[in-house]
Amino acid sequence: MTPYTSFLAIPESELNAWSRQVVGGAREHKRQLLDEHPEAVSLSRQRMPPGDPVLGVAAPADARRVTAYFPFGLALDLAYAPAERTWRTRFLVPKEVRDGSYEVRIEIVDRAGQVTTRAITYVIDSVVEDFEVEVTPVAPRGARVLVRTAEAAAEVRIARLGDERAARVLERADGGKLFQGALELGPGRHRLRVVVADLAQNEAVRELDIEVAP
Repeated sequence: MTPYTSFLAIPESELNAWSRQVVGGAREHKRQLLDEHPEAVSLSRQRMPPGDPVLGVAAPADARRVTAYFPFGLALDLAYAPAERTWRTRFLVPKEVRDGSYEVRIEIVDRAGQVTTRAITYVIDSVVEDFEVEVTPVAPRGARVLVRTAEAAAEVRIARLGDERAARVLERADGGKLFQGALELGPGRHRLRVVVADLAQNEAVRELDIEVAP
């Protein structure tokens, strides 16, 4: 943690069906990986914007030292987390680091002093890929919305401008490249705000106008 670290905690009761499935699948996948690969290395986000993801390394609890060496010159000693059964640390990706693939080298020194190394590749992704929005008025109920993304996205939301609290999360399909749903709108002209969140948590926003006939 740093003085600038912030957290957002969401109760599982607030997750939708797709999110609960993703979280459950991720937990089971992590359990299987740790059981099958005791020396595994993991990142909380393999695709990420500049930020502070978590690095986890499955190494013996009695290891003398577990150190991560980053390609941008940073070296960090990890701390053992008994609850997670991994050595963990957070790291900051400098904003000036360009998008692309990078490798973190992990050095593990066991209790006998023997040194082993591991490595993991991650991708810095600070740009949302292009997307297309198709909005079809459906009188008098509102509009049908279809969003296609160039790369797989995590979520697409749409709302009337100025009423973002009532945003509708579109249904995800085609591996995260197609999102669709309906938006209730009264007769008249409306300005809509579409927000696309990619897998690295970057967001792109587009606004458009629609006329709903009475």
